[in-house]
Amino acid sequence: MRFTLYTEKTPSDCVRALTERMQAPRSPLDGWVEKKGRFSLTLEGHVIGPFKRRTRMDGEIVREGGETVIRGQVAEGAPPSGQLLILFGLLGGALLLLLLEQIALALVCAAGGLIGYAFARGDWENSDRLLAEIERTLKASPKPIKKPSAKK
Repeated sequence: MRFTLYTEKTPSDCVRALTERMQAPRSPLDGWVEKKGRFSLTLEGHVIGPFKRRTRMDGEIVREGGETVIRGQVAEGAPPSGQLLILFGLLGGALLLLLLEQIALALVCAAGGLIGYAFARGDWENSDRLLAEIERTLKASPKPIKKPSAKK
């Protein structure tokens, strides 16, 4: 998913705020931020049982037309209905392969279903958390900042 956020902070203030947030003692964020505004952040979240998924967000902070714009992309995953479709579709395929006595392919299909489900669910949850962290840390919003109109 691609995103665009707007903030009143300068790019250097944004870089400083992200760096401080990553270095905070209990920060869930990991990654790097360049002085020129490019960044890559990761967040790890539990998916199911012992399985964890690490999701990465890449972006850039630039100054355009007098305002600071944050553009980036993050893996979005799949909504809950899509997650179940992946899981049950591949597990159903594995069952069909077992009925056809293709045990090795059935195991591969079942493993693919579980891995696909873990990736889809982990990215679905982590992408929202990453965007919320960026918005909170940089006081950013998806809506452009309204400038006060000049009174005549």
